[in-house]
Amino acid sequence: MEANGARSARRAGSEAAPMPIDASTAVSGMWDTRRILIAMDIAPRTREALEWIIGILSDHSIPYQISGGFAAKLYGSPRDLNDIDLDVPDAALPELLELVRPYVTDDLTHYEDGKWDLNIMTLDYKGQEIDIGGADEVKVSNLERTKFIPIPSDLTRAVNMEVAGLTVKVMPPEDLIAYKQHLDGDHQVVDIEAVKKYLRSRD
Repeated sequence: MEANGARSARRAGSEAAPMPIDASTAVSGMWDTRRILIAMDIAPRTREALEWIIGILSDHSIPYQISGGFAAKLYGSPRDLNDIDLDVPDAALPELLELVRPYVTDDLTHYEDGKWDLNIMTLDYKGQEIDIGGADEVKVSNLERTKFIPIPSDLTRAVNMEVAGLTVKVMPPEDLIAYKQHLDGDHQVVDIEAVKKYLRSRD
């Protein structure tokens, strides 16, 4: 999830430059089959990195979902992206760490700041940043920063999408809105409005 971007920016000492994923998004397909075709041009290194990490997850039967800004982009957000956000079961993180060890830039750790509390690691695959967080134990602060709210993900609800010739699993739009409503920043408003528009379009 998006703790990833905050940690990356702090590591770099400044806001990370956007990774362009240039596209307008068109959605077609039947929702009740939970297979959605996305017309989107993504940067070649983003597609290559996505194919690589999803291949590893699939080969080792590790459930996952795309979340964060990338998921919002798939539902129509116009924002540029910094990274690929993925959620996996917390119990799978140690195994996955060993599978991707040569590409790890931030080791698996329990990350906590004023906004996020989760287990997370960061990879760099040929110039594309990938942030992988635990789906079960993650918490986010409320907007007032007075308490942490558990926001576990049920990965069995992930939506199948086809993008750039790849079949991927994406956080359901309702779940994406639900957790982004706890986050502040204009970019969250942009994402939420785009996902709501997507939901209206399927009705």
